Amino acid sequence: MNSLQDRIAAAIILVATFVIFRVSPVHTIYDSRYEMLFTQQLLRHHSFSLGPETFSELRSHKPGQQHRRGIDFPYQLVQVGDSFYNFYPPGNTILGLPYVALANAVGLSATDQTGTYNPNGDDKMQKGLAALLMAGLSVIIFFTARLVLSLGWSWLITIASAFGTQIWSTASRAVWSQTWGIFVLGLAIWLIFRTEIKKVPLRPIFLATCLSWLYFIRPTFSISIAAIGLYVLVYHRKILAPFILTGCIWLAAFIGFSEYHFGQLLPPYYHSYDTRSLDKFWERFAGTVISPSRGLLVYVSAIWFLIYLLARYWKTSRVHLVILSTAVVVVHVIMVACYLGWHGGASYGPRLTTDIVPWLVLLGILAVDARLRWHDKNKAHDSPIRLRTEWSFAVVLLACSITLNGIGAIWQDTQRWNAKPENVNEAPSRLWDWKHPQFLGVPRNGAKVPP
Repeated sequence: MNSLQDRIAAAIILVATFVIFRVSPVHTIYDSRYEMLFTQQLLRHHSFSLGPETFSELRSHKPGQQHRRGIDFPYQLVQVGDSFYNFYPPGNTILGLPYVALANAVGLSATDQTGTYNPNGDDKMQKGLAALLMAGLSVIIFFTARLVLSLGWSWLITIASAFGTQIWSTASRAVWSQTWGIFVLGLAIWLIFRTEIKKVPLRPIFLATCLSWLYFIRPTFSISIAAIGLYVLVYHRKILAPFILTGCIWLAAFIGFSEYHFGQLLPPYYHSYDTRSLDKFWERFAGTVISPSRGLLVYVSAIWFLIYLLARYWKTSRVHLVILSTAVVVVHVIMVACYLGWHGGASYGPRLTTDIVPWLVLLGILAVDARLRWHDKNKAHDSPIRLRTEWSFAVVLLACSITLNGIGAIWQDTQRWNAKPENVNEAPSRLWDWKHPQFLGVPRNGAKVPP
């Protein structure tokens, strides 16, 4: 059980992060447009689909008419007959039910009095839910850190994670599928880490349910699912049977849902990851890692210090957890680099690597833990010069991470950068322009990057 002091700290973290996330003015409601609308439809009418009359773009729809997604109706929708579904995974729609019920109770609605989509109501609900989920994740991070670190260090890890990663600049800006995903993944990692540290039994049904819903939320979490599944196979074989059985039951239910609504094993979104190519793989890999407008190591520069700590104090680290976390991070980055849309479209910074933020946080906890354990064993060799040097680098890199992610959450010009002076999807060379990176906003001289 956590102490009263921990619970008070968690309450402060929840409130403070929620307020900061909620008042940060930039909100990137793009892919998640209509998310609250579909959740509200499920809540009120127990249906995953909507009629064309709900959408202003489809008022001219005639029975049997087929539309072209992203051309004459919004790309966030998918048509099945005369019904329209959310193109994005259903997990987000279902998990949002309690929040939407509460929002409706206080007067917020994703439709107007005529039943037509109300974007203003959708926006307000998304802003609140995204901020609440990421505040909740910050609390999970705090309790995960407290399993091995002091109260002070846990505070530091939590602040660095909440404001120095894509949690602030992406996941708290709207209900992206990564928003629900990293919240659930954070729970799963806490469950595993608690078992490792406290030696309490691992809950197979709860863990398998978390992993199943990760897949229902966003298929790219399959890497985390596979890694945790391998971890259970190697270290917790006694719970393997209920773990696998629970996962199979959830998967069967998901396939049944898809067959009923779409007539295929998996929903349409799960077939959209067919734009993979090894052509220019290394360029895309480098872009995912170090490009000035999408590079993970640029926008979350504190990772450089984690790499140093884990390499320098490897012998006192919890090696198998470091390997597990690192493997997920590396494989996910490779997966993004294989995707032709690796830059994530009209987003800010490394959005497509938001999925691995909980693993990066765990690596941060493990790195600090390894450093402290080394100090306890080698106090005589831990010189003041070493401490001052390490702290100096840590402070600078963390300050850079918080600044860049804060810019993305606060400064609207960073979103306009995606379209001005040229659309980044049509001029991807802009992603490599160090003179006019996204975090500096739209070039004031209207400069264009040579093709």
